[in-house]
Amino acid sequence: MTIDDKVDLQVCVTCSDGGGQNVGADFYTTLTEQVDSKKINLRSVECFSVCKRPCTVTVSQPGKWLYMIGDLNADKDIPDLLEYVRVYAQSANGRPPISERPEIVQKGTISRLPPDLKE
Repeated sequence: MTIDDKVDLQVCVTCSDGGGQNVGADFYTTLTEQVDSKKINLRSVECFSVCKRPCTVTVSQPGKWLYMIGDLNADKDIPDLLEYVRVYAQSANGRPPISERPEIVQKGTISRLPPDLKE
């Protein structure tokens, strides 16, 4: 597997819960302990400008749709997010069937971008 085969998982590390808690940085830190770096390129991003939907991540891979997902919680959503990344990686175009997307993805999807807009 080359670096281009890996799923890119980007986490906004400036997301705040509005009460002073940096939930984005907390999410990223917790995620770094659980990510398989052979399959996922985990990166921090300074701001996705989706401040009303903390914590926000993007999931992408070359030639596939990019998904932006918000409202994530480090205490409960990381297993489902990693399951989605697995399903996403196995999909041909980055659009796995809705039935295979965890609830956090179904409810938390902010946007999706086709491959030709992000390459």
